[in-house]
Amino acid sequence: MRYIAGKHDVIINPSTWHNYYHDVFYILNEEIVIGAMLLFGLVHKKKIRPLVASVGLAVFFALIHFVFYKWIFLDRGIIGIVTLTTLFMVGFVRNSLILMTGHIGYSWALHYGWMIVMMGSIHTYMDTELWVTESEKFNMYLGSFEMLIISATMAVLTGIYWFKRPGLRPLIR
Repeated sequence: MRYIAGKHDVIINPSTWHNYYHDVFYILNEEIVIGAMLLFGLVHKKKIRPLVASVGLAVFFALIHFVFYKWIFLDRGIIGIVTLTTLFMVGFVRNSLILMTGHIGYSWALHYGWMIVMMGSIHTYMDTELWVTESEKFNMYLGSFEMLIISATMAVLTGIYWFKRPGLRPLIR
């Protein structure tokens, strides 16, 4: 992230421990409510195929970020198409981790690592010393070519894992 920030003349500084502590529970809540409960409800109650549920919820995950940042959050902005694509791929990986393992641990760790840098730290432009807005952070980091490639690699490897691992085959059908 520092590499991408540097390309945009942005400095990332640590914040207070309160922000990092807050992120622990904020992300735990998102992983339980938006991740596990919704996924397992779709798969076990609605009988939707796990792979379809993972992809469908990933689309929802990306689009809800667009809606929230465009119309709902106070810190409004437009989330770009590359950012939405990255969000979709990361959502697919997160959902798949939950479905494949039966717990939120790995998904939570991935999400937490991302959030402590993006939202828990202070990002400022070097020339103006103004803080980078949340939507600017999303577009700067998740909309970068580097993150697109990393996310695409993770999504492709996750997709291969769905189809290659014998124990997961029943989850696809």
